[in-house]
Amino acid sequence: MGRMIRKILLFSVTACPMGRSMQTVVQEVGRQLNGIEHEVVYADVQHDPTNQYRITQNPTVVFLDEREKECNRVVGFIETQELIDLIRRMETGEVIQLESVPNALASQEKYTVYLYDGAVPVPVETVYNNKTAVVTPRITAIRLLLETTAEGFINPFPPNSALMKVDFTDRVASVEIQVEEQVSSMETIKMEQTLLYTLRHFGIQTVDLRLYAETLQ
Repeated sequence: MGRMIRKILLFSVTACPMGRSMQTVVQEVGRQLNGIEHEVVYADVQHDPTNQYRITQNPTVVFLDEREKECNRVVGFIETQELIDLIRRMETGEVIQLESVPNALASQEKYTVYLYDGAVPVPVETVYNNKTAVVTPRITAIRLLLETTAEGFINPFPPNSALMKVDFTDRVASVEIQVEEQVSSMETIKMEQTLLYTLRHFGIQTVDLRLYAETLQ
């Protein structure tokens, strides 16, 4: 006997391209299957529910029954029709209930970001205390670059810069960042350079940076 699915939880990370794609899928499933709610949980912000459901990978879809008990989960991207078919198979009992999931452990991660020492980008070691088990190195490296300050070094990104969106295609990183005020073309070039140096460790060879200034909105 199957269990009726009443809610879908999508666990992702803010700015994650695959997470955005899965959010579109989950929304479409919600439209096609009446009575199924859906909610997005951002692991890098909403630590408690992420750890409660023992999430370790991004993205992860968790299926809940009418008592909000987990029935099953899917890790990674899945097409809309595949997700609908899986839900129907769970409800008819063709897919058995998920076995126990191991505890998700927080971790301390080390990254190297690049800041300017005079006119030259130089490496600066940073530590990120990840409160969940979900690890997204490239996105985390960008976020750490935006917020890192070190005595004697210059971070070309203005204070309170925020990562809005990122896409990784082959060896190209397309990055959208919100800043509080418009910046000069020279500063933009410096930002691109620090991004490129920081992401080269992950195989990125080209950075396409787009800035959005709040004062222009």
